Amino acid sequence: MNLDVLCVGQVGLDAIIGGADLKDFAETDREFTSVSGGVFLSTGGDTANESAVLIKLGKKAGIVAEVKDDVVGRLVRDILIDKGVDTTFLTISPRNEIESVPNLVFVMPDASRKFMGMRVRRERLKQLPFDEGILDEIKVLSLASMGAEPFIFDEGIEFVKRITKRAKDAGAYVCADVLATEWKADPRTHPELYANIDFLFPNDYEAMVLTGTDTIEQAADIFLSTGLGTVIIKTGKKGCYVKTREGVEFTVPTYTALKAIDTTGAGDNFAAGFICGLCEEKSLLECCKLGHATASVSVTAYTTTRGVQSREQITEVMEKYDPSLYTEE
Repeated sequence: MNLDVLCVGQVGLDAIIGGADLKDFAETDREFTSVSGGVFLSTGGDTANESAVLIKLGKKAGIVAEVKDDVVGRLVRDILIDKGVDTTFLTISPRNEIESVPNLVFVMPDASRKFMGMRVRRERLKQLPFDEGILDEIKVLSLASMGAEPFIFDEGIEFVKRITKRAKDAGAYVCADVLATEWKADPRTHPELYANIDFLFPNDYEAMVLTGTDTIEQAADIFLSTGLGTVIIKTGKKGCYVKTREGVEFTVPTYTALKAIDTTGAGDNFAAGFICGLCEEKSLLECCKLGHATASVSVTAYTTTRGVQSREQITEVMEKYDPSLYTEE
């Protein structure tokens, strides 16, 4: 198997309702209302989003994830295969009494979005078996996202420790996104989750919630105290704040000239662009710029993967809409 990137985490199906005016719909007596942007079925989840965009950027990406052997699960698998994602390590689990269902994503006229779906509470984690020998061959291991399955509870912590150590020992970069969910990947109580991570991609809200701090600078210091290499905190339209374990600190502006239609999956597209840069051995600054450009292109179309078409497209955007120079402290 010849992969550049292995993405580990969750996949699912999203029903994207574009241009949804929920306030108008809630207050009207009509049973039917149309939307301005259209309705789309698309794979969802950080792992699906990252891997599909990486394929479009010219990288070979595979996933470690799970779907059920039901209509929705098989559809997710087929869409991923059609996108060119390697699904060798996609586990197809037997169906049970709870059928897979899509998440509903309502995209507002201002490009913001709200999610509606079913949450299944678990007391124990279901492991994702795969041939961990692949970790000796890849360039990048991406965990998307900690705070969600399969990276929760004691079993999840041991899973992270094992696969990140093996990947690093083999010379791969280890990246991770993180969620501030019910099971919090708090770096103060679970530092072992982060010790082998080279690049972490929280957004500003997640960073401060998980660390119990009031500023992104304080949050970065707590993450770095675990031993991880670099924190890249996404700050929306402002870009991102970067700090390394060696004390290098700077901000990188994003590409704001492109009109946003749907911000769903922008963070996953940032991660894909950044990881693409790692695969090409680009500098930290160049990786951040590539991540920003990929995310900025992604939000110009509905769904998480329709906006980005090719690596050449992203290069053109970077050349045409180069933001102001970064500031470094």
